[in-house]
Amino acid sequence: MNDDAKNALISYRMERAAESVKAAQLMLDNAMLTSAMNRIYYAMFYAVQAVLTTKNASFSKHGQVKGY
Repeated sequence: MNDDAKNALISYRMERAAESVKAAQLMLDNAMLTSAMNRIYYAMFYAVQAVLTTKNASFSKHGQVKGY
């Protein structure tokens, strides 16, 4: 993967993480705690994917990311 593609993927994953945090806040504000926790989990998943991409390690499955 070239640097431009890698940077685009990192940005995309961080945008997804930020969107998930915003969604979690909306859910928390509406007392939807389980859904808010789910969105926070995904925010962290997307952020960790972005970090792994900086190290040329890219996984799509949760187990692979957690196992790295």
